[in-house]
Amino acid sequence: IAAALLVALARGWREQGPTVAAAVVAALVPVALLAAYQAAVYGSPWATGYHHAANEGFAELHGQGLLGLGLPRWENVEIHLLSPSTGLLVWSPLALLGALGLAWGSAVGEAQARAACRLRLAIFLVIALMGLGLSFQGGWRVGPRYLVVALPMLARGLAVLVAGLRGLSNSQGASLAVGLAVFGLATVAGESLLANALAANLWPHLDATNIGEPFGEVLLPLWRGGAKPYGLPQLFPGGMAAAIVGPVFVGFAVLGRALLGRIGASATAAGRPSRSASALVVLAIVLGGAVANLALTVSLPAMVEDAPLSERNLRYIRSVYEPVGEWQGERRDASVELTPLGAPR
Repeated sequence: IAAALLVALARGWREQGPTVAAAVVAALVPVALLAAYQAAVYGSPWATGYHHAANEGFAELHGQGLLGLGLPRWENVEIHLLSPSTGLLVWSPLALLGALGLAWGSAVGEAQARAACRLRLAIFLVIALMGLGLSFQGGWRVGPRYLVVALPMLARGLAVLVAGLRGLSNSQGASLAVGLAVFGLATVAGESLLANALAANLWPHLDATNIGEPFGEVLLPLWRGGAKPYGLPQLFPGGMAAAIVGPVFVGFAVLGRALLGRIGASATAAGRPSRSASALVVLAIVLGGAVANLALTVSLPAMVEDAPLSERNLRYIRSVYEPVGEWQGERRDASVELTPLGAPR
């Protein structure tokens, strides 16, 4: 990003210089405040809380490289992107489409739109590369949590892909092409929505060292066992299903509305989608959602072998779960000795 700013300055200081200068000055304000805080608390503006970690394991990990940050490693690629328990492609494959959309938007369209896509893609890639260079994995978590801060950058990429359906709908064989595109997008979106809805409502503290994949080994057994966290799931019968399905339905509704607004060839003269276009989009979304559900709840658990300690891990979760499910009376088992929450990875 810094290199991009220097290139921009070299190309046209008069046009872009004031904007870049204002951005740098604004960014220096929180940096200066943080430096002042660290100088007051730790004795130096360069010293951070990580330099004074009380946990020996954390201190050792953060002592490697620059506070635990080094060059990207293939091990981290597997853990943060490909792993069936923690990988981004399992928890949010929609992010991949967002990145592809930004790459596409960086090459086509108006100059300002291309620049916006390039900036967002650069931010996402920088954060991703930093995460792939960390000496620790993130502890108990849902997916690659160090990438979360960069995920909003991908929204524009998804918008670029949805907008691209306008051109696709004007091509020969438009109905089939649009249907397949919407089906693929809905499948990826459905998996992302359902995976995170399950974890957010049931158990968002997944121990990647003791599970092969989280759905068949932790989340679905909790749901089948009657786990109902505080809040909406406790208010009425079926509250748990509503808490999980609700966000998925809202996500699909937003996706469907965006898609229908972009399928120009199927629109009526009044600018509204025709019945055939609406039916096509709805059918593709329903089928995509069904495939996503099967992928997470049936295919992935069948394909991935359970971790050796997965059953003991589930017993531990049930013993500390609040409020208890249908496993009434089960309490913390002193014989269950798993890595404590927050221990370094």
